[in-house]
Amino acid sequence: MSQMGNYVPSLLAKTMETVKQTTGFDMLDAMNANTIQAQTDRNIKIEKTETEAGGISG
Repeated sequence: MSQMGNYVPSLLAKTMETVKQTTGFDMLDAMNANTIQAQTDRNIKIEKTETEAGGISG
């Protein structure tokens, strides 16, 4: 069981790198985009549209 604890983070890192290389989508950057640091240092904001927020129905 202890070996599995070391294996999972490594596998996750490799998977994220593979996704980035094959699709160009950086999963880590996407996960960090909604942090206080991203919003202040890099001025990144992710906002829901009115449809996603439930404001407008189709």
